[in-house]
Amino acid sequence: MRIIKYFLLLAVFSGVFAPAAIAQVSQTFSGKVTDKNGAPVPGMTVEVQEQNRRTLTAADGSFTIQSEVGALLVFSKKGFNSFQKRTGDALEINIVAEAAIIGGGEEDDIIIPFGTRKKRALTYAVSQVNA
Repeated sequence: MRIIKYFLLLAVFSGVFAPAAIAQVSQTFSGKVTDKNGAPVPGMTVEVQEQNRRTLTAADGSFTIQSEVGALLVFSKKGFNSFQKRTGDALEINIVAEAAIIGGGEEDDIIIPFGTRKKRALTYAVSQVNA
């Protein structure tokens, strides 16, 4: 009787009775990221959240990444709004990225030689320099 209890405890702690749902199978997901006009978005980061897996979209906006079904993919790039997409049964994920609206508001901070000011608080002309 004591030996049976020992083997039963050993089986439970070794994971023999663990449900099969715990084991996740990694799959390859691919897709394309475009803007609202249908142009490809190269250089967008595609990352599996809470894992150390990431990739960049190619010049044609395409990407390929390994992940488990149900994992959360995070898409981000400067100049675009970040967004998330959960993986599902479909192995192809096509995304339309939305450009971020930068500037234009009266609450924007303006950097001036002696500090920063709110745009609406300035009483003189400000020039914009693009790099």
